[in-house]
Amino acid sequence: MKIDDGTKKIIIWGVGLTLAYFLLKNPIDAVLYKLGIKKDPLLDKTKTTTDNGLDPNYWKKYTNNGSSLISDDDLSKYVDLIYNSNQWFNIHYDISQVLSAFKSLSTKAQASYLCYGFLNEHGEELLSWMSSSPPLAIFTNRFTDDDIVTLINYVNNLPNN
Repeated sequence: MKIDDGTKKIIIWGVGLTLAYFLLKNPIDAVLYKLGIKKDPLLDKTKTTTDNGLDPNYWKKYTNNGSSLISDDDLSKYVDLIYNSNQWFNIHYDISQVLSAFKSLSTKAQASYLCYGFLNEHGEELLSWMSSSPPLAIFTNRFTDDDIVTLINYVNNLPNN
């Protein structure tokens, strides 16, 4: 079966536009969010509550040293579980591993202390790290917006302390 030149052009354009969409979607969305043209769903989810269990400083409202929140061994284990939740050559990350760490906790204060431990261990806030690109994948984020919103909704439904 022979493909004529017109069909080849349509196929090439289709493949090219599809690749461009997937390679440029996140950078274009980031610009649209900054310009205020497109509403950032993550910004709304994290800024609408004063009891943000994903804020690495929120736990300080409930304790001075965090020792009664999570043991150091558990904190280290959960931080490692989240940080090492990558699959597919460090490009795709597994939200179920992240959620399993948070499902081991029972309050927003504990979730916040986990975020505090992540920040201290890796030098970046958890939500920023989750929405950033891994080293080998420039045009994709570690987790999708839906994954992050799932985590935010889970933590927002935990009791404060």
